[in-house]
Amino acid sequence: MVVPAKPVVPRVTTGGLDTVAVRMPSDPVAAAIISAAGVPIAAPSANLSGRPSPTTGRHVVDDLDGRIDAIVIGSDCQVGIESTVIDMTTGQPMILRPGIITAAQLSEALGREVTFDPALLQKPDTFNNGGLLETGSDFKPKSPGMKYKHYAPKAEMIIYQGSREAVTLAMAEEKMKRAEWGQKVEVIIYDDDHPEEAAREFFAKLRACDKSCVDVILAAALKEDGIGFAVMNRMFKSAGYNIINV
Repeated sequence: MVVPAKPVVPRVTTGGLDTVAVRMPSDPVAAAIISAAGVPIAAPSANLSGRPSPTTGRHVVDDLDGRIDAIVIGSDCQVGIESTVIDMTTGQPMILRPGIITAAQLSEALGREVTFDPALLQKPDTFNNGGLLETGSDFKPKSPGMKYKHYAPKAEMIIYQGSREAVTLAMAEEKMKRAEWGQKVEVIIYDDDHPEEAAREFFAKLRACDKSCVDVILAAALKEDGIGFAVMNRMFKSAGYNIINV
């Protein structure tokens, strides 16, 4: 939850902003560390900037071994994608980053409508000027990953949108073509009816592709509603908005 930051909150932890994002992890190991500390803990992401988010202790070691003093290995992430970020600083609650907790669930809990930041529906480096979508550097993101290519694997990544039949055919043709070029191809297809599985496995799949030196990743888009919308938010940024409609 993004809330106004009191003066006691160090501005180095807020990026110089007058607001602070507060969250409470469900993982018992993380909760025990916070309890033992006796104070709130500033917790940036446990990965190198721009890389796919870590969902296992091994992922953290891969990115940060030798860069930090210690790594506490807990259980693997059960959700996968990062937490929902909701701005509570105005009378209109607004989601800045979609996650496993959906707008519908938040609306029910709060008893009022929850909206989405318009930036979530725009490509990076664009901002809305009087209803016109323009490019430029004036767009200032309110949450990590909103502005630039993010969560990116080393491989080229292409997202296919359309009917499942058309997408499957187009991906098969592209895989055959890339194989003829001598490239190693990974195909990612998740079931629209089980977006939780996609949320849990997506980042781990990208990291596995990096480990196995995949050249190109072909991914099928999910339905953009509820959790599927949150997963696609990550997919689009991972691919740098490299999208083919079929």
